[in-house]
Amino acid sequence: MGGGGGAGLDLTLLTHPKEKALILKLQDLDYEVARCAEDYGVNRLTTYAVELARTYHHFYDACRVIQPDHPELSQARLALCVATRASLRATFDLLGISAPERM
Repeated sequence: MGGGGGAGLDLTLLTHPKEKALILKLQDLDYEVARCAEDYGVNRLTTYAVELARTYHHFYDACRVIQPDHPELSQARLALCVATRASLRATFDLLGISAPERM
């Protein structure tokens, strides 16, 4: 989980169990894509997308993203949100599903 990803971004602040669970789920995308390529089990991607959304929901419920008194933590959590959006978008692109910016 390293000491940072971007300039001034301290990812070591992400220590809550729900943050860690989301990070682990984000890391699963490459593995799931590789498995799909091996056995053509496209359903793995839909399952991954649902599990990622569920894991993100648990994180969002447990961890307040914007912390006015702790901007470094806010930035780290925002980065986690952005990474989740990117992973969902990549999964949807692989599945041929459009993902509107707004509903």
